[in-house]
This record gives sequence, structure tokens and C-alpha cells, in this order.
Amino acid sequence: MKIKLLVLMLVMVLACCRPITSGWVIKKTFYPAHSTTQMTSVGKVMIPIVHHYDDRWTITILGQDPDNPKKTQTRVFHVYQYTYDAANLGEWCIYDEDLRKLRFSKQPVLEK
Repeated sequence: MKIKLLVLMLVMVLACCRPITSGWVIKKTFYPAHSTTQMTSVGKVMIPIVHHYDDRWTITILGQDPDNPKKTQTRVFHVYQYTYDAANLGEWCIYDEDLRKLRFSKQPVLEK
């Protein structure tokens, strides 16, 4: 019972944190396409299962925590290649939740 209560409290605390929607681009990461092979036994026979992963691009931003202005928070966005190419380190980034896309500028822009 104590474990269930502890897990419930942890979920509630994590659910209260609002993610940042603007900040400085601090990291860009590219993960190239690759495959992994996992061997699984079926009876006495080993069968390979191949998992393929496509290219992936991420952009990490650093901004002010919406719940505590004295703290900072990072957020990672999985983006398409053209968005990755458009972003530069040190640029200001705003995530438009309605359009679900990132916008970039050289100077901080006030949010709505």
C-alpha cells in the first residue's frame, strides 16, 4: 500500500511540472540511421529479429522554468531535418503549441 501511495505521489509531482516553451538553443544532436539485431529462440531454433531506426534530429533548448522563475529548465524536441538545419546554437527558440513547430530568432521574443 505504501508503495502505491509513493508511486501515485511521484506521478502527481511530475504531472505538475509545466515544460518550457521558449529558450536558447543549446544543443543540436543527429542520430544516424542504424539497425540492431536481436536473437530470439523459437523452440530449438534461433531467429534473428532486426530493428531498423531511421535518422533522428533533436534540438535542446534552455529556458526559464514557468513554475519557478529563479530556475532554468531544458527541453528536448524531436524535429525534422529542415528544422534542425534552420536552427543555430545560441538562437532564441519559441515552440508554438498550436502549430506544433519551432520558430527561431536572434533576439528573445516576448510570448503571447
